[in-house]
Amino acid sequence: MPFDAIVMRAVTHEWEPALAGARLLAIHQEGPRVYLSVEDPTGLRTILLVVLTPAFRRIQRAQVIPRAARAAAWADRLKGSRIMAAEQVRWERVWRWQLEVTDDVGRSELATLVIELAGHLTNILWLLADGRVGDAYRRIAPGRPGRTIFPGQAYAPPPPAADPCATGRPADLPPWARRMAERRQISLPDLCRAYAAGQFSPWEGPGPDGTPQVWVYPLTPEWAPADSWSRAWARWGAEREQHQALADARRSVLATIDRELSQVARQLGRTDDEIDPDPERWRRLGDALLTVGPTWDPGARAPTLVDPVSGDTLQIPWRDQDAHFKDAAAYAYHRYKKAKAAAAAHERLVPHWVGRREALVAERAQVEAASNLAELARHRRAQHPGAGGPADARLPYRRFVGQAGTEIWVGRTDSENQSLTFQAARPDDLWFHVKQYPGSHVLLRCGKSRPPTADVHDAAVLAAFYSRAGRGSSIPVDYTPRKFVKKRPHGAPGQVLYGREQTLYVTPDREVLARLGARREQLVGEGPGHGA
Repeated sequence: MPFDAIVMRAVTHEWEPALAGARLLAIHQEGPRVYLSVEDPTGLRTILLVVLTPAFRRIQRAQVIPRAARAAAWADRLKGSRIMAAEQVRWERVWRWQLEVTDDVGRSELATLVIELAGHLTNILWLLADGRVGDAYRRIAPGRPGRTIFPGQAYAPPPPAADPCATGRPADLPPWARRMAERRQISLPDLCRAYAAGQFSPWEGPGPDGTPQVWVYPLTPEWAPADSWSRAWARWGAEREQHQALADARRSVLATIDRELSQVARQLGRTDDEIDPDPERWRRLGDALLTVGPTWDPGARAPTLVDPVSGDTLQIPWRDQDAHFKDAAAYAYHRYKKAKAAAAAHERLVPHWVGRREALVAERAQVEAASNLAELARHRRAQHPGAGGPADARLPYRRFVGQAGTEIWVGRTDSENQSLTFQAARPDDLWFHVKQYPGSHVLLRCGKSRPPTADVHDAAVLAAFYSRAGRGSSIPVDYTPRKFVKKRPHGAPGQVLYGREQTLYVTPDREVLARLGARREQLVGEGPGHGA
């Protein structure tokens, strides 16, 4: 990932002079995008976009705040604060703003806004003057693995990275800089001097995997200077996010095709134990038993029987030696009819399964060659007829398809919530429920695969929308693997206890809901709502 500590230094160095003395007017968020509205002492307003999706983390200028963005409730106290200073933590992807906050009665106090873009720990939080957490975009409750980021708790910064300028070791540099140092394209002292000055220019070009990248130096002769960091990151982000959405959608559609191919292969490869290769042997055995009649001695425990008509020796494939010959013959005829019908059905269905396999193989090739989301959307609609629109009343749950193609199920009533969670769900499917409000149980049907971020967000939006908090903003939605959800002892249907949850703050946006096909309905009985 190119947004390393060196790029962070270049971007923050560009912004820090303009931030000193400015006002933080408001903080808005739309999913993992946080918009910081700033006004400098001259009255010039600027919007700073922080993208917290780990794969696309970056800081850039934004032209407008989208209509779908909502005021960040967790940062409401920081509105109107004065930015006293802004500084990047040395060789870290952490940016700290020192703020002067005025409370409701006019008293001033200090606070710190911390922007963390380190690995999967991306977050924005603010600290009280004594170092305790005021609130955060991503809360991590006490007792959870890793650091605690929770209101009132002491703040622990990310584990510090080594300072290569202090250690003198190129091995402590970020990956791209380390490779350039190893190839002697830049020396460590020169890089340290450039880092201290912070005056890096943006360069654009193909990365090692062929995808577009932005960095502080050209990696190959094909790279060219960019006009500005913000515009370069905006181009990079749009292309990478579109590429990732296409990859996620393709992976989801291919997973569905591969599952069906496996089912077809099982049908075509049924064993001889399932399809009897010689159903006629059962008919011959029944005829022989009726011909022999009372002379057959089941007590002799003979494993074979000689057919008096043909003289063939027939195997007796059962151990019940006390059966009457008529019962034994009836059983043999029953097996004959069953085996013959199974063999005929299998033979009749083989052309169907072969044709289905050929169609799936052809469809798989089309999906792999698809170059845009519209093509993949057609395949998703074919795989999930009726999904993506208002739920079909004949289906047991509301059913939707996320942006990247993962199926999302939503319970309508308490009984449906119960059935959805404890009968339909697989152990590793992600289970969603709005925090501290009655609402529907929501299931992201991802199984053991890692779900696309876009589909996790869509599932959280649906959980918020189909709840009593559905018309609010920055609604907290908990999610956890279904295996960590348990029935509440002696509770009503749909009431559960759960653990190891994470929390997303989402706002049910009209455009997202329209894309998913969600609409509010009159709920049966108490509605979805006494779950959790």
